Amino acid sequence: MDVGDDIERIRKLRNTYFAHIELAEISDDEFRDLWSDLKCVIQRCQQYTTFWGCTTDYKKMLSDLERKTFTYDEYTILKQRSGAIYVYGEPDVFCGKTACFEAEITLEDDVILQVSWDRVDRTLRKKINVQDEKYRGSDNSKLLIHNVCKDDEAGYQAVLSRNIDVKIFSNTVYLHPKGGIPSADIVSTSNSKVVCGSDTTFDCTVSGYPSPDVVKWQHSPDGKLFIDLDTDTDKYLRSRSDICSHSLLVRKATLKQQGYYQVVVSNSIGKCTSNKLFLQVTGSKPNLSEVTCSLHGNSVKLKCDVFLYDESPPLNNVYWTKGVKHIFIATNDGKYAGADINDPSLTIYNVNCDDAGEYQLIAVNSVGETWSSVILLGVPEVLLKECVKKEDGSLWFTMTIKSVPVPHSVKWSIKENNIDTFEPINASAAEYIGTSNTFPHPVLVIKHIEKLDNCIFEIEVKNRIGEVKRMISGTFYAEGGFDIPFSIWLSELAKKFPKEKTDTLKFLIRLSCKIEDVTKLEEAKTAQDCFKILFKENIISPSDVITMQFLLIRTQCDELEKECIEYAKQQKAMHFYEKPPVILRKPKMKKKKIFLCKNESKIQFARITYVCCVFQLDQEFKRLDLPSTEELREKHMRSWIVIPKSSSGSFLNGSHYGPLYIRNIVSGKGEPLEPRLKRELRVMGNDP
Repeated sequence: MDVGDDIERIRKLRNTYFAHIELAEISDDEFRDLWSDLKCVIQRCQQYTTFWGCTTDYKKMLSDLERKTFTYDEYTILKQRSGAIYVYGEPDVFCGKTACFEAEITLEDDVILQVSWDRVDRTLRKKINVQDEKYRGSDNSKLLIHNVCKDDEAGYQAVLSRNIDVKIFSNTVYLHPKGGIPSADIVSTSNSKVVCGSDTTFDCTVSGYPSPDVVKWQHSPDGKLFIDLDTDTDKYLRSRSDICSHSLLVRKATLKQQGYYQVVVSNSIGKCTSNKLFLQVTGSKPNLSEVTCSLHGNSVKLKCDVFLYDESPPLNNVYWTKGVKHIFIATNDGKYAGADINDPSLTIYNVNCDDAGEYQLIAVNSVGETWSSVILLGVPEVLLKECVKKEDGSLWFTMTIKSVPVPHSVKWSIKENNIDTFEPINASAAEYIGTSNTFPHPVLVIKHIEKLDNCIFEIEVKNRIGEVKRMISGTFYAEGGFDIPFSIWLSELAKKFPKEKTDTLKFLIRLSCKIEDVTKLEEAKTAQDCFKILFKENIISPSDVITMQFLLIRTQCDELEKECIEYAKQQKAMHFYEKPPVILRKPKMKKKKIFLCKNESKIQFARITYVCCVFQLDQEFKRLDLPSTEELREKHMRSWIVIPKSSSGSFLNGSHYGPLYIRNIVSGKGEPLEPRLKRELRVMGNDP
């Protein structure tokens, strides 16, 4: 028998009972047969090697092996290492650490085979790319798994490849990452209910292995959507006393910082969200009373009470403004006093015309600032409240004085028409019994009405800012004090106009009216300022409130627009209505008929509003048994009607009516009717 045959027999025995078996255990009978065959092969090989000069005693080695006794540990190791390649290493590794598995190849030394590594997860096998950062440093003899986490939990094998078709798999080593998802718990706060502007601290404990590498504080107003807090700002400060204790300092808490707080922690295994804790921030802005003004000799004192609700932060500052400028008490050479937290009132010494203006108090705390109402220091305003004719024929003029500060002098005077100087009225004289200088409603009593034709009466009102004079004469009485009701109405209208619509009002005035002094309009702060400009520019007047009505409609001040119409009705001022025209005529009339815009479609003037002023038409309408102009306006006309114009050029002046004109609401100018409309119009039976 050739020695080559024996060598092939040894190779076959090795592969059959060592390299390619799954278990190291065989039966005793099978082992005895295998051992007997192996002894015969060794004897023949020994003869061959001895003949060729080899001194190794293989027979002795086999005899020694036969007499050797194996321990249980040796048996276990050899049982595990029964394959051609064996993998060993620590299977239990803490998360975040590095796992290392080494491969031992038990094939012949002269056999060099390629080794690869596989990850085995149940039935899924995947070849590992040892070039990945996760496995850097791995090679044929070892596998390194860096930063172990729960996702790395699986079995790992080394694979020998003889060729494409023949692969030898090692034993499987299972990696068990140790550790878990961290936990976090907000255990307390220094105060879960704080006054606005105060500090509070949240304390949180965290745990887990590996230790959390990310700790984030979050805030939510409603406890639903949480947003990460930037703890590098002045509002928050995060600190840590040790690896397990974290805290969050909320500095000068505001109402915006009220809400729910939580902590999110994470490590290499996963992340966890803590419990939620609610922080209640209490407090409100300062409250202010109405500003009052009192006179003290040559000084005035502006007083405004400042008070705080319960659980509100204290005042930080109070100060006054004049117009838009901050009043600095210390830098005004004793002109002002007060205006501090203990005494928020403002005293103005030696008041004069330079002190006229708008004053406001601003009170500030941690919640915010509150502005008081505006108090205007200015010259007095004198208005006629009423003029009553008594049964004895005397006239009683009751005036209204609006003055801040209060006046220090109210005086009635009289002068004859041909004399230049006024003389004080003696209120004790019989002809003036009942006359008084009492603020705010002084009264002038005139027993003899004829004096209004020969004399002029004057009321003079002075305060520390300035003075105003108002005259009453026969002309004034005959006209019913025409300007005074207008000024009262305009002043009340300005007070009622919504402050939030002032910018819209200015915008409409700028676009709709021709303003010469645009700078004044830009500087206007209130509706009263805007109305003054309109009056000064002669855009509105006691006899024409069309533009005012237009502005009130465009700013959607419906109630004020109704008041405007009522004023116009009472004072017979120009105004307009918005509904389209209709035919108004008396049926079965043979002679005199009235047609007002028979065909609406024939008036096609873009952006022109037509107005009807019907002062003196009532009598003619009644004579013709037609509806009154009042009924006409309420029932039919809300925007479109014709204004008769006299031959002298004035609208509705006198009983004779000339050509018919249409008036433009914006420009106030009259435009003649087109010839085609003249055929449609008849007024009082006369051709237009």
